Order: sequence, then structure tokens, then C-alpha cells
Amino acid sequence: MNIDRIVQHYLTLRTQVKEIEARHKLELSPIKEDMALVESALMKHLQDQGAKSLKTAHGTPYISEVESIKIVDRNAVIDTVIQNDCWDVLNISVAKKNLREAGVELPGLEVSTIRKLNVRSS
Repeated sequence: MNIDRIVQHYLTLRTQVKEIEARHKLELSPIKEDMALVESALMKHLQDQGAKSLKTAHGTPYISEVESIKIVDRNAVIDTVIQNDCWDVLNISVAKKNLREAGVELPGLEVSTIRKLNVRSS
């Protein structure tokens, strides 16, 4: 088995994928821009009509709301959670790097490692 040829072939394939993805992105760009203009016009029409949806023979444009929450004062949030004992409003995660650097084992965690092959060009 000639590993050098296999790696060369892999890198060629990866380059081809990047080239196709770039062309794909370029080709989709004007279509996505047109869709954004249509979406904007539909949104304005629905808002002007005071409607949340409008059924047509070809489909139904409708307005949905997506809520986003961003912590701007971490300490204030934590203090309020503690004062009101409302821990269920928080999502808790563990920072991998910090856990490794702390050198402690936390009970209740399951740590797994996945081996992945990477190829770097020379």
C-alpha cells in the first residue's frame, strides 16, 4: 500500500470538494438574494395587512417569532438565580479545556474521546 499516493489522492479530493463548494456558493448567491427580497416584500405585505399568515394556492407565507436570550451581566443572572432558587432556568455545561486544566474529576460526567483522522498537506 502506497500511503503517499493515498494521501495525495485524499488531498486532491478535498481540493475538489472545496472548489465545488465555492462554485455552489457563488451559484446560489443571486438566488438567495432574490429570496431575501421576496421574503422582505411578503413580510411587509403581511404587516401592512395586520396578518400573521396568508394562504394562497401555492403556499402560505407566515410570520413566526424566534426568541433569543443573551446574558449581558453574568453575575446579576447568577445572583438572581441563587436568590430565587430557580436553577432550572439555566443550562449547565462543562468547559472541556478548563476541566482538563483543573485536574479534578467531577462526579456525574461521562467523558468520551473520539479518534478522528486528519490529513494535513505538506
